[in-house]
Amino acid sequence: MFSRGKLLLLTASLWFYPFLVFLSQMTSSKVRVEDICGPTKGAHFTWLLDINTGLFIGYPIVAFGLNAAILMYLSRNSKKLVVAGRKMNASDAKKERHVVYGMLCQSITPLICQIPMLVCIMLFYRGVILSQWIWTASNVIYHLNLTLNPIFTVLFVKQFRSAVCTLFLSSRVSVVPHSSSVLSRTP
Repeated sequence: MFSRGKLLLLTASLWFYPFLVFLSQMTSSKVRVEDICGPTKGAHFTWLLDINTGLFIGYPIVAFGLNAAILMYLSRNSKKLVVAGRKMNASDAKKERHVVYGMLCQSITPLICQIPMLVCIMLFYRGVILSQWIWTASNVIYHLNLTLNPIFTVLFVKQFRSAVCTLFLSSRVSVVPHSSSVLSRTP
């Protein structure tokens, strides 16, 4: 499906614009010191803010689209297996539903968690002053995605769940026998 070269090209293309914005903002001689997000050139180049906002909207939508494509692929392949004569037993159907629920949670969470921050940033770019409480709440919701994503992985992927359980719920106690060594000096 994707070779290493295609994945590298996709990653480089997604990182190009943020790197360009970062580089131009950090090397600019015209900076707005009142910006809460650091020095920006938004006062002089409003189109830069619009592109940034578009990308801020685009990243979670791309993630949602990729997850939707994976779900459609899984759905098509499970239907092919049924057509080929392989019937799903109750255990397989339950596992498949479990994976689908996990993927749905992981694909919808970025959209839900980024909307408050997106609204705050868009209002800020347009000159609306928001209270510190609103910024703090939107930051907490935005970073909640970083916490929920691994939790969903542990909940819905059996291999991760069993690895975490063995790591944290290990009741084995290692006993190291005490050994004493006596160094003797021979005359």
